[in-house]
Amino acid sequence: RRTGACAVWVAESRATWVDVTNDYHFLPDGRLIWPSERSGWNQLYLVDAAGEVVNAITALDGAVTALIGLDAAGDVIYRGYGGPPLGALSRQVWRAPLDGSAAERVSGSVGWNDAMLAPGGRFRVDTTSRSASPPVATVRTASDEFVAQLPYTAPSFQMSKLPQREFFTLEDAQGRELPASIIRPAGFDPTRRYPVIMYHYGGPESQVISDAWSTGSRELWTRLMAERGYVMFSVDNPGSNYFGQAGADALHRRFGEVNLAAQRAGVTWLASQDWVDAGRIGLWGWSGGGANTLYSILNAPGTWRAAVSGAPVTDWRLYDTIWTERYLDHPDDNPDGYRDSSAVTWADRLEDALLMVHGTADDNVHPQNSLVMAQALVEAGKPFDWAIYPRQKHGFRGSASRHFYDKMTAFFERELAPRPPEIEAGTDPQG
Repeated sequence: RRTGACAVWVAESRATWVDVTNDYHFLPDGRLIWPSERSGWNQLYLVDAAGEVVNAITALDGAVTALIGLDAAGDVIYRGYGGPPLGALSRQVWRAPLDGSAAERVSGSVGWNDAMLAPGGRFRVDTTSRSASPPVATVRTASDEFVAQLPYTAPSFQMSKLPQREFFTLEDAQGRELPASIIRPAGFDPTRRYPVIMYHYGGPESQVISDAWSTGSRELWTRLMAERGYVMFSVDNPGSNYFGQAGADALHRRFGEVNLAAQRAGVTWLASQDWVDAGRIGLWGWSGGGANTLYSILNAPGTWRAAVSGAPVTDWRLYDTIWTERYLDHPDDNPDGYRDSSAVTWADRLEDALLMVHGTADDNVHPQNSLVMAQALVEAGKPFDWAIYPRQKHGFRGSASRHFYDKMTAFFERELAPRPPEIEAGTDPQG
């Protein structure tokens, strides 16, 4: 008889936080497919009607990123990646029976792979791409038989003709291998010394380094700047997807420090390259990356020559609770963490050229964040540039997006501009 009474079926606990996802699935026989990071990496488990774990369905060296569904044979189709150091660079699609035996990969081993199941699970659409290769979508049966390749409208340019992204790892101060990517300038000459623009995000369980196709504004601007003579560089920190939940736990109750250490390790690596001008390195990021950009330049002044902070959270008490309190806990329980994680606290340390950008209609990171930061910089007597975009939300669109990238280009050109070869060689006819 239905009484409406509730009881706990399965529970998860962790000293830091527990991520809540939709990657669970109720089975007709009363059992449950349940995601858990109890091992330090997200995996799928089979739970019986009493709430007891029967067995692990997945056993990836890294993590499951999505439960796609059950196919017509009753096998679990899921997406995930391998372990360190570069496991999360790619995504693969896997299939496993409920008892976890005989798991097999049904996608390619490299690049960004994904899948969708048709209702009933008789057909699957597999999609694969790489940083320089556009997506290819293929329809297959549940038993992997080819049915058709779906059409794709290619962009009007060839990504392969642009400067290409290279993936590698670099060592941080603790000896950990951090994932990184670099795009060398067009016509790269190792006897020259180039300026560098670094892009980062740096939030918990995030990822910048990925072997995935993108024709978004940021990616195209990145390739454009490489064509204009800049080294374009990124490094992910130990709180990123590459290091699993155990790595992300390092960001609990304090933002900024872990990411800053990784970005400084990136600067150290860059400075060790003969073809890098270590005195002309810039840093930029958006949203959480904008917050981390401010934190980085204020807590390591002089490391970068110029920085662009887009739509930043500058005081974590001004951001939404469902995200912030997951990682920093309640402000009353962690006042030091909120204070030390916020850029406003360190405003008087600004030494580098700074451009701050925000949209007035941003309903994700409220523009109050940039206004508070601007006031703190004014009170500290620190010069800075900023740009306010009317009616723009958290992601700029249309003419505002083009205007922003033009403005950021002009800012970095002013602060970091590549020098002609004759100046590099000391033979400038103007002296």
